[in-house]
Amino acid sequence: MKITKFICVPVALLMTSCQNFDANKQSVGTGAGAVIGALIGNRISDSTEATLIGAAIGAFIGNQIGSKLDERDRLSLQNKTLEVLNKNNVNESTIWKSDHSVSTAVITPVKQSMQEKEIAFKVKPVNFDKYASTELNVRKGPGIKYPVITQLKKGEMVSVSGISENNWYQIGTDSEKIGYASSKYLLDEKKLNVSADEESFLYETQESREIVIKDTVMVVCKDVLVQVKNTDGTTSTDTFQTCQGPDGMWGA
Repeated sequence: MKITKFICVPVALLMTSCQNFDANKQSVGTGAGAVIGALIGNRISDSTEATLIGAAIGAFIGNQIGSKLDERDRLSLQNKTLEVLNKNNVNESTIWKSDHSVSTAVITPVKQSMQEKEIAFKVKPVNFDKYASTELNVRKGPGIKYPVITQLKKGEMVSVSGISENNWYQIGTDSEKIGYASSKYLLDEKKLNVSADEESFLYETQESREIVIKDTVMVVCKDVLVQVKNTDGTTSTDTFQTCQGPDGMWGA
């Protein structure tokens, strides 16, 4: 019987959800699969985000077919699954073949949708004004992977209410928060003619506490069908859902 699972772990900037496994499903290999998936993530990228994304897919594969595939095949299948997520259209199948056993698999994205997901990140509260040294994009979150929501004009003043861990300013007007912009291009008025590289990006307050800012963002999600023919001749079939975060990584 085919059971759809939603594999959910913390991903970039604390995007979170939850695991939803049926209690009567085989659980052998879940932990091992997650560890192997983390290794896949590290092979793809040195970032923590990639590690967690590999762990999500690894947990799915480890739980359902972990007792049927050896570690080498799990690694290879997870790697191919990540390739399919990035390259394949809906209903476009890719065949995976083991390089040392008779195991094979068919990986097919069967559905794509836009979903609203919660994002969260730490911000240090501050309170001062800055001026845009150039035309500057304002984004939904603190980083260039987040969608642009508006743009500042050169010389436009904004109120800075927080600084993220990667030195992006949380900015707004007197009446509302607008979004986030790179601190590199928001300077003191008297420094507008100074190169942004000469600006110091140290926190400009003695306040040490941090707060967690939560928001929502629309992301692309895919349901992926994995059909595995094992070395013993049995077949394992299952579907999982994963979503692409603002940073481009696949996770919860």
